[in-house]
Amino acid sequence: PSLKQWSPMTRSLTRSPTRTDGPALEHRRLGLAGPVLLCAALFMAATVLDPPSLRLAGSGMEDRLRGMREDVARAGEGVSNCVDRLRGAFGCLGQELRTKVENLSPTKLKAVDDSVLKARSTAREGDQLLKKRTVNSCTTAARRFKEAAELDPSDPNHLRNAAESLNAVMRIQTNANAICFDGTNDTPVHRRIWRTYGDESERLAAKALAKKPKDPEFLATYTDSFIFSCSHKGLVKQALTGAGSKYQKLAKKLQENPKIDSGVGYALLGCFHQEAPWPLYSMEKAKTNMDLAISKGGPSRRNLYYAGVVAYKREEFDDAAKYFKRAAVAPCGSPKERDFGAWMQSESKRGLSEATRRAELTEKLMKNS
Repeated sequence: PSLKQWSPMTRSLTRSPTRTDGPALEHRRLGLAGPVLLCAALFMAATVLDPPSLRLAGSGMEDRLRGMREDVARAGEGVSNCVDRLRGAFGCLGQELRTKVENLSPTKLKAVDDSVLKARSTAREGDQLLKKRTVNSCTTAARRFKEAAELDPSDPNHLRNAAESLNAVMRIQTNANAICFDGTNDTPVHRRIWRTYGDESERLAAKALAKKPKDPEFLATYTDSFIFSCSHKGLVKQALTGAGSKYQKLAKKLQENPKIDSGVGYALLGCFHQEAPWPLYSMEKAKTNMDLAISKGGPSRRNLYYAGVVAYKREEFDDAAKYFKRAAVAPCGSPKERDFGAWMQSESKRGLSEATRRAELTEKLMKNS
């Protein structure tokens, strides 16, 4: 290539405003380009190949290499420590997994499977007995469910069903300790029944609820068990104690799920305010909760009967008669209601007759006055 392509300086020095070709111009270009290139080469050599600069550059490189070696060494120590920790962690994990695998040996697995299968079979027997809803069948069902719980402790349904079976026994024999318009179910005979089954039912229900604390059905079973366990000590007398406070908390918790047992949370709280001593006694709160039980839980026999009782005790006899009349023909909202459904039907008919009589008497007194 020509010098024009390599050096812009040579192009500016050799450019002529008058002549652009010829032998003389070519000689002049070569004569000027040589010295310029030589000077440039000497300048670059003096700058790049200067011995002090080389020594300084070499010293800097050595410092950098030394620093890099130290960083690598420190990183190596950290990685080594990390590896040691991971090795220890995975060693423990490996030992744990090895133990679990050993526990899952075919012999042990077969024993577990046999227990679970036997528990399920026993629980099915309990289910069939519980559906009959008699004192004898429910008592036997409770035994079956307790046996199933012993065979398979991992299933909380066995515990809950055992408690539910005992609750059914108490409901059937004591009319669920329901409130009455002119009497009480808190009798010595009933207290003996609650004492016999109540504490055991609460213990079973508490263990079941501990395993499924957010299940509303488990909460409903425990609430019934707790009430029955307190009833043999006199539920009304305990209203002002810690038992009364717990009763209210459980009822309010059930109100968060009004579909459970036809709004049982409202029915329970209404009964509490109707029967509790002062200052917890409140006819207005009792009426409000019974109205909510009907509106949110539905017009079941229990809800209508309780509304009739509250209206009767408020001496609103016309309203009481209307509620009792509906309750006498209304269906039960759940198997729990059916446990004392016949008693409620009988009481509703009696309440209808008594409320009608009192309403007529009140009307005559008002006319005479």
